[in-house]
Amino acid sequence: MAADQGADRARAQVDAASKGEIATTSTKSLRELVESQESAIARALPGAMDPARYVRIVQNELSKNPKLKECTPRSFMGAVLTGAQLGLEPGPMQQWYPVPYRNHGVAEVQFIVGYRGWAALSHRTGQIQGINPRTVFKGDEFDYAYGLDEYLIHKPCEDDKRGAPLYYYVVTRLTNGGRNFVVMSRPEVERHRDRYAKKNGTIVGPWADKDQFEAMAWKTCFLKQKAWLPSSIDVMQADATDGHVVNRMDPEEEPEVVPFDDDEIVDAEIVGDAETGESAWEREERENAERGE
Repeated sequence: MAADQGADRARAQVDAASKGEIATTSTKSLRELVESQESAIARALPGAMDPARYVRIVQNELSKNPKLKECTPRSFMGAVLTGAQLGLEPGPMQQWYPVPYRNHGVAEVQFIVGYRGWAALSHRTGQIQGINPRTVFKGDEFDYAYGLDEYLIHKPCEDDKRGAPLYYYVVTRLTNGGRNFVVMSRPEVERHRDRYAKKNGTIVGPWADKDQFEAMAWKTCFLKQKAWLPSSIDVMQADATDGHVVNRMDPEEEPEVVPFDDDEIVDAEIVGDAETGESAWEREERENAERGE
C-alpha cells in the first residue's frame, strides 16, 4: 500500500514538473530560489528574526550538502518555511536539519527537528523552568532510580580522569516544581540509532556525523519524556512535521505533510513509520511494553 501511494505521488510530481509547477531548478538553482523567496520567508518568521540572515544560513546548508540541490523545490522550501514558522534555525544552531532522501526515484527533503529545536520549543510554553542534558563518563559517580521515589545522582570526575561516555540523560524541570528525567546507556542509544538510522549497513542522517551523536542521544532521551511535558501550538506543529516531507512554496499555502518513506534513501534519519505515522520512539515504547520491558 505504501509503495503504491509513493509511486502514485512520484508520478504526480513528474506530471507537475512537466507543467512547470516544480521545475524551477531548470532556470534557477535552489540557492537562487531561496533568495527570491525571502519575502515569503519573512512572512513565516517570528518578528524578532532577521529574514536576510535566515536566507544566508539556508544557503550555507545548500553549500555544505550538494545532495539537497537534487531535491524537489517544494519539499526544500516546505522544510525551510516550516523551520521559519517554528522560529528554528538550521546550520550552527542545529535546531532543525534538512535531510535529502530519494522516494521512488524522487529526491525530497525530510524535515528533522534537532534536540536544540525541541528544547527551544518547550521553553516557549512558559511552563518549563529548565532542560538540562548531560553525558556520564567513565570515572563519574552516577546512580539513578525510577519509581515512586525517583532520584538521579551525578558527580562528574576531573577532566583528566574522564573516560568514555557511558550514559546520556535529560532532566526537565517545570515551573510548578515538577521534574522528569530519562536515562539511556550508550548501548541503548546505539541500538536506537542502528534500528532507525541505518540503511544497508550504513548510518545515515544527523547520526552519521560523530560530532552530532551526543546531541542526537539527548534528543532521543528528551523525546521519550515529551508526552508528559507541557505542549503548545508550535510543539504540536513540530510533532506533525518532524521526520516528514513538507511540500509547499508559500507560508499561506496548506502544507502537504508526507510521512517518511525510507525507500531508496539518499541520506536520512529513519524516525517514523510511513503507514501508521507512528514515530520511532513511540513504536519502541509500544514494543517494549508489549514485551513487558
